Amino acid sequence: TLANASYWVLPLQENSVLGDLIWHRDKMTVLEEISIEVELDHIPFLGSSIAGEIIVEFQTPSESGVYPLTVKASDLPTGGLDRTDDSVVAAWVIVDSAAPSVNGLISPRGDNPIAEWMWENLSVEISINEEEGLDMDTMVMQWVVIPAGLGFHSLAIATGNSSLELLAGHAQGSAIPMHAIINLEEIIPLELRGSAFDLRLWVEGKDYAGQYMNR
Repeated sequence: TLANASYWVLPLQENSVLGDLIWHRDKMTVLEEISIEVELDHIPFLGSSIAGEIIVEFQTPSESGVYPLTVKASDLPTGGLDRTDDSVVAAWVIVDSAAPSVNGLISPRGDNPIAEWMWENLSVEISINEEEGLDMDTMVMQWVVIPAGLGFHSLAIATGNSSLELLAGHAQGSAIPMHAIINLEEIIPLELRGSAFDLRLWVEGKDYAGQYMNR
């Protein structure tokens, strides 16, 4: 049962509609073989229901957008009547061709030193571009503290990750505000605090279509 749900997919992706076919009156399984048609973006895709199990394979459109998906049955046995309203949208298919990406760091500013008094529960704010929707359960900020001017993570003083959370609004759009908390006070030893360090950040996660974050 699709129940007017929404599904996020990639362009030109092979997918299937799976389900059960039952008689409306007694809710019993339709045992006869029935032809099932799925229509997406005005293109019909044909499948079947055998012993009540529906399977219709289809390909998603090539362009990003939101497309209605409808379902109907044909070749019913004598006396059978398809009560499915094929004008009613069974599901919305959201085609997402663009992977999420980071617009930039909002706070703290990348060109300003982070004073020691700010190290405890440092709030790092970023902006992310993802028009169709982020999978928030996957969103993580990775970080590493290394001696200033060195590019080798193997020399890191500390590494870790923090969950990213929305600052406001919804997890979709061209400028999604998000933040993570990093407690540098707990991880940088006292004996090293006379030295300069670089804090390097990157974001991992994916959108609802399964595309991973562009770094």
